[in-house]
Amino acid sequence: MQELKLKQVVPESACLACEGCCRFIDPESVFTPHLTGQDIDLLFSAGLARALINRNRFNLVASKSIYCCPCFNDKKNKCNFYYSRPLECELYPFLLAKKNNKAYLALDKKCPFVNSSFIKEKSKYIDYLREILSSKELKRLIRQTEGLLGDYSQDNMIVCIEELSIDL
Repeated sequence: MQELKLKQVVPESACLACEGCCRFIDPESVFTPHLTGQDIDLLFSAGLARALINRNRFNLVASKSIYCCPCFNDKKNKCNFYYSRPLECELYPFLLAKKNNKAYLALDKKCPFVNSSFIKEKSKYIDYLREILSSKELKRLIRQTEGLLGDYSQDNMIVCIEELSIDL
């Protein structure tokens, strides 16, 4: 599969000003990105150590009272591998969700950008994602990557916005 790079919907300046992503309360958080084979290859070729990935997820690193993505530089509040980041990270604040044995494009309303100017631009970006997520290759990649379709049913800030035509 050709390398997939999504258009960035959240400006980098908004991400750098936020203190939410890449940090987790639980070392086994459902929000820890699940990595496709392509993600792993790209991260390794960019210099990420193999020991930082277990199967298709990051091994989170303890930092004070939380856990951080091993790619995250907490001193600079940014990703050391931003231009090689995984599909799930590129998609955020959108998520691939599973509910009632169906696949959905969902939105995490905890992202501060979602609660601001983003609302106006959402429909154009959803059209863009719908087109990309409808490709046979990407559907196959989603089905093949364990956990890429997350179960966010316990989080009332995750809103399913569109059903995806992916056979589960």
